Amino acid sequence: MADVLLATILTALGLIVLITTILAGANKPIPDQGPSLRAPLIAGGAMTLAGILYWSLILG
Repeated sequence: MADVLLATILTALGLIVLITTILAGANKPIPDQGPSLRAPLIAGGAMTLAGILYWSLILG
């Protein structure tokens, strides 16, 4: 049961980070303005991928 919960949390948090980062980048009027969004995109993608891989491990 804990495996399913962990996989769900990893996938959900990764998707939340990805979506909010993309939405934050869409609101930037000038591309050179503000901090880089590369790190949150990589982190969100890694968490989502880890969650999906963990789900595949659970489901066999």
